[in-house]
Amino acid sequence: MPPTAIPGEIYDSLASHVRTGDRHSPFIQRNKVGILNGAKSKTEAGLITEAQRGEIVAIVEAAEIRDFRPLLYVIPFRAVAKRAKVVPPEERAHPMSIEYRIEVLPRYFCDVIQLESSSV
Repeated sequence: MPPTAIPGEIYDSLASHVRTGDRHSPFIQRNKVGILNGAKSKTEAGLITEAQRGEIVAIVEAAEIRDFRPLLYVIPFRAVAKRAKVVPPEERAHPMSIEYRIEVLPRYFCDVIQLESSSV
C-alpha cells in the first residue's frame, strides 16, 4: 500500500511538518484547500450559512502551522457501515487498497486521539 493510504504514515508525515513548522508543507496546504472546499460544498448544499462559511475562511487564513497538528479519528465500522461508501479504484491511493468515504459523520460516531500531544 502506498504511504498516502496508510493512516499511520499520513499522521507521521503531517506531524513532522507541524513539528518543524514547515510553512510550505503540501500536507497543510492540501488540508487548507480541503477545509475551504468542504465549507463551499456545505454552503451550496444548504448545510451551513454564508456567514458560517466566512467564519471558516477567516479561521483557515488566521491559523498557524501548529493548528494543523494531526488527530486520529477512531470510527467503529459497524456503527457507520450504512454511511460508508467504497471509493472508486481510480480515486484511491492505490487501486488495490480498500478505502471508504463517509460524507456525513456525526461527532458521536467517533473518538478523537492526539498521539503526540507533548511534541506537536
